[in-house]
Amino acid sequence: MSEVLLITGGTAPLEGRVRIEGSKNAALPIVAASCLIPGDIRLRNVPNIRDIRDQFRLMNEAGWHSRVFGDEVRLTLGHQMPTALPRSILLRMRGSIYALVVHLIRSGYINFPGVGGDVIAGRSLEPHIRAFAGLGFSVSQSREGIKISGENPRCGEFRLDDKIAGVTASATALMLSAVAEGRSVIHGVSREPEVLEVARFLKACNAKISWDKSTAIVEGPITTKPSSWALPTDRVVWGTFAAAIAATGGRGVLPTLKTDEAESIVSVFDDCGVSVSHDADGVTVSGRPTRPLRLETGIFPRFPSDLAPQMTALMAVAPGTSTLIENVYPHRFDHIRQLVRSGLNAVVDGPKVSVLGGSLQPGVWSGSGIRESASLLLCGLLPRGPSRLQQISSIARGYENLVERLVQLGGQIEIIDEGAPTA
Repeated sequence: MSEVLLITGGTAPLEGRVRIEGSKNAALPIVAASCLIPGDIRLRNVPNIRDIRDQFRLMNEAGWHSRVFGDEVRLTLGHQMPTALPRSILLRMRGSIYALVVHLIRSGYINFPGVGGDVIAGRSLEPHIRAFAGLGFSVSQSREGIKISGENPRCGEFRLDDKIAGVTASATALMLSAVAEGRSVIHGVSREPEVLEVARFLKACNAKISWDKSTAIVEGPITTKPSSWALPTDRVVWGTFAAAIAATGGRGVLPTLKTDEAESIVSVFDDCGVSVSHDADGVTVSGRPTRPLRLETGIFPRFPSDLAPQMTALMAVAPGTSTLIENVYPHRFDHIRQLVRSGLNAVVDGPKVSVLGGSLQPGVWSGSGIRESASLLLCGLLPRGPSRLQQISSIARGYENLVERLVQLGGQIEIIDEGAPTA
C-alpha cells in the first residue's frame, strides 16, 4: 500500500502560529561530529524527521546509543565496535556520508556502494572524495562502490571543488580536518549557515577554525565536546510555511530567524508585496503577493536553492509574470512540468522559469525530491477543487509532520492508503 494526499484547494487561507523544527542540514553533520570523540552529549531542537532517525540508526551501528526525549536526543558511546552500515539507508540519504566519517575514524576502513538523497542533476561525490584523499586516506573506486582506508586523517592542503563545494562535502571536510592533528587548509568550502554551524560546533570541541573567503584553515585535533548543543531553526522549513501562508492569503506567526539567514528569504516576500512584520512575538506573514516575484538562487547570502521549488506556489498566484533563475541546480524543474499539465502557464528555459500567475488548476501529481514534493503539496492548496499527490514518502525526510501542521492551519488535506481494503 502507498499513501496518497487528497488536497482540497481554494477553501480557506492558512492561519495560526507555526513552530519550526531544528535545521536538518545542520543536525545531520552535528549528530555525526558529536560522535567523533567519546563523551555523552545532549542535542536539543532535533527535528523528528526520517533522515535524522536514519542518522541515529547509523550512529548506533557505529557504537553509539541514542535516547529521544521530545526534541532532545542524548547520545552515549557503547562498547561495541562498528558494524556494517545498512545499504538501504546509505542509498536513501545523502547525509549518510557523515556516518561514514564516524565509521572510518573508529575502524580505519569503509566500503560503501554510494550515498543517496534527492536525484538532482549536478550533484556529485567528487568533492567528498577529494576531502578524504586530501586528508591522507587511501581511496579506490570501482563499479561495486568506494573503499576508503587509513588509520587517522593527516593534515594537508587541498581544493574541494573547482568553484564552491556543497554543504555535505564542506561539512565532511571540516569534520575530518578537525580530527587531524595539525593545520589543514581547505579551499572551495561553502559558507552556508549550516556549514558555519558545524564549524561553530567543532570550535566548541577545541578545534581552531578561521576563514579567508571560501578557504577554511582548521587546526586540530578536537579533544572534548560540550555537554549540550541547541540546533538552529530550519530556514528552509520556515520559508516553506511562509510561502504556504502567503500563497493562500492567510496570516501566520513564525519564530524569528537569525538576521543574516532571514534577509535573502524575507526580502523576496517583501518585494512581491507580502506583508512581513517583526515584533517580540515573532514574524507575522500575511496577505497574497501583489507583484510578480523576481527570484535568483545562489550561494549564501543569496536565496537558498532548497527553498526555490516551494516558491512556485507564490508564483502561481502572483499577478503578472514571475521569474526564477536557478543558479545552483539549473535542472530543478521537474515539478514545474507536472504543474504545466494542470494549466500552469509556465515556460522553462535552461536555468530560468517564467510563470504567469492565476492559471493553475487541480491535478494529479507525483512527488520526487523533498522540496519538489513539498512544492506540489503547497500548490494543491491553491486552485478550487481536489488534487492528488502521489509518491509522498520523501516529504517525511525533510519535514516534521508537514501535512498535519498544514491541516492545523486550516488546510484541507487527507492522507489515504491507496489500495487499502474497503469495508
